[in-house]
Amino acid sequence: MKIYKVIANYRREYLFFVPAFIVTIGVIIYPFFYNLILSFTRTNIRLEQGFIGLVNYKELVLSSRFLAACLRTAAFSIVVALGSVIMGSLTALVVHYLDWKDKYKYILLSLFFVPWLISDVVVGLVWGWLLNPILGPLYTLFNLSLPTHSLLGDPNTALIMVLLVYIWKNTPFAMITIFAAIQSLPKSPCEAASIDGANSWQQLRYIILPQLRPIIMTVTLILVMWHLGAFTILQVLTKGGPIYSTEILAIYIYNQFKTIHFGLAGAASLFLFFLACLLTLVYLKTEFKRIEEV
Repeated sequence: MKIYKVIANYRREYLFFVPAFIVTIGVIIYPFFYNLILSFTRTNIRLEQGFIGLVNYKELVLSSRFLAACLRTAAFSIVVALGSVIMGSLTALVVHYLDWKDKYKYILLSLFFVPWLISDVVVGLVWGWLLNPILGPLYTLFNLSLPTHSLLGDPNTALIMVLLVYIWKNTPFAMITIFAAIQSLPKSPCEAASIDGANSWQQLRYIILPQLRPIIMTVTLILVMWHLGAFTILQVLTKGGPIYSTEILAIYIYNQFKTIHFGLAGAASLFLFFLACLLTLVYLKTEFKRIEEV
């Protein structure tokens, strides 16, 4: 009888996993396998699907638009990550070296952190208004009120403006993470170096930055992974245009779905999924290495 009760209690504990397991199947596992099947089909205008094997994957490989979107996604993710980390590091260091009381530093950090808290849709709408060639205050400020000077409407400048918006949005995350890392560093090495005659720049270069390198690498990898699937702000600002100049993989996949090319969209999304998995493995390897060094 005791054995039966132990087994019953043991099984009862696993019942608590059932709701989470059902949700996982419903929102992750089932859509993944459905998308996998979809990538081997083609849908006609009557939404009838037919199996076509690897034709969608072949079309993607031969598609200059898809290859351009892949290169643009890689460049976009790296530039946003590096730009955000550089700006965040500089901001964190400036706040750290300010000769202020801690409570004033935290107030300043809170103000700098506001862009990170704003919804992506709101960010897109606000920056779309700021960069509007007719009504935008930035154009009035710099005397660029002519529609021909639209920075988001010019294929040569649209991606640059989108990159700047994303860097502005993500800099607070890098800033607060790196500032926390600076605050957690031991003070004794800097104090010893100061006694030996090292100035602030030498302490920063030879003591602080080497200790921050692991966390900077981690933040950079996280931002790269996040922006492989960047979508919302881009969709609000440019929808991938003009002339596909801002079309990255997530926008490409969405546009394929809109035009009933479900198979192509499924194949492209699987490519994006495995790319994200590869970067996740790199991130985990970096983290394990950092933990071992500690």
